[in-house]
Amino acid sequence: MNSTLRILSVVVGSISFVSFIQYLCNVDVFTAANDFLQYYRNVLNALFGWPAKLFGVTFPQPLMDMWALSFVGAGAYVRTGNIEHSRMLRSFPAFTSNSYWKLWLFFVFGISGLGVAILLMALAPSTYVDAFSEEPQDLSRGAAKNVAVILGATCVFYMFNAFVPPG
Repeated sequence: MNSTLRILSVVVGSISFVSFIQYLCNVDVFTAANDFLQYYRNVLNALFGWPAKLFGVTFPQPLMDMWALSFVGAGAYVRTGNIEHSRMLRSFPAFTSNSYWKLWLFFVFGISGLGVAILLMALAPSTYVDAFSEEPQDLSRGAAKNVAVILGATCVFYMFNAFVPPG
């Protein structure tokens, strides 16, 4: 189950990042990928946009992509083993004593955008050197590997996209 969730989060993260770059930079993609990205965007709008549509608000697509990346980062954070012993959470033992604390943390980090910050923190150079930190950085290294895979998959997508004839 863990490997399936990891693969799914890498796929969703990669698609979100590809969609974000494609929308932001107006990069043309081949027809099949464009159809797939449109389907992905429709699913995102159905997931994140329906509460706002009740009030007549429409969110821009880059925000939807960032929310998807935020939920990927939040999911990676709460699924990390022994995360309750991390520096941030051990200061709040009453919060982690609740049986659904990981679910609440997932939604708060995902909706607020803090999940993106978790993904970006994984890229910090101090992630790989324990001598600069008071504690081992094992939790950050796992997230950094996932970020590297997401960025690598995005680069591979755009490299293959460059060789496909337009049409």
